[in-house]
Amino acid sequence: AVYSDDPKMNPNAIRYTHLSYDQVVSRSLNATDLTAITFCKDQRLPIVVFALYEEDSILRAASGEEMGTLID
Repeated sequence: AVYSDDPKMNPNAIRYTHLSYDQVVSRSLNATDLTAITFCKDQRLPIVVFALYEEDSILRAASGEEMGTLID
């Protein structure tokens, strides 16, 4: 998931469930690198940011389960 700040360092960090590409860039969120955000925006490809360490997270994300943060 994408947070407003590092949740390990800042207990008041806000977890985002949905963001636009422009919000990620304008808020300088470290969801992924700027090149990936720009490419996905240009190609209209959504990004799902989620924790890989959770059990079955890849299967759940691929099956469309709402989890993590959707960037589109």
